Amino acid sequence: MKTFINKIDLTSYDSDCTFDVPIGSKLEYIDTKTSVMHYYEMFTYIISCKLIDENEKKHPVKIKCSKYMGSTKYKVDCVKDNIHEQKKYYWDEVFDMEFPE
Repeated sequence: MKTFINKIDLTSYDSDCTFDVPIGSKLEYIDTKTSVMHYYEMFTYIISCKLIDENEKKHPVKIKCSKYMGSTKYKVDCVKDNIHEQKKYYWDEVFDMEFPE
């Protein structure tokens, strides 16, 4: 079981709800779904995880990321309060572990 901890507040968006992931949360990795946006020459990723709270209860969380073709850096697209900002947060700024592909 892979787990990782975030260094920046995140917001997980799903079709019916929004879920905040505070700094220092323990996330249990499930899988990564990848798609390609050919027009923008970009890969998009949805990383499915379970947020483990202090009572060991698990909540489903989706971390959305992207990467331009030819780039080696993965951008985290769900940093809290940064949805409409121009600042880019890369995977290594948000998590200590390698990107799960």
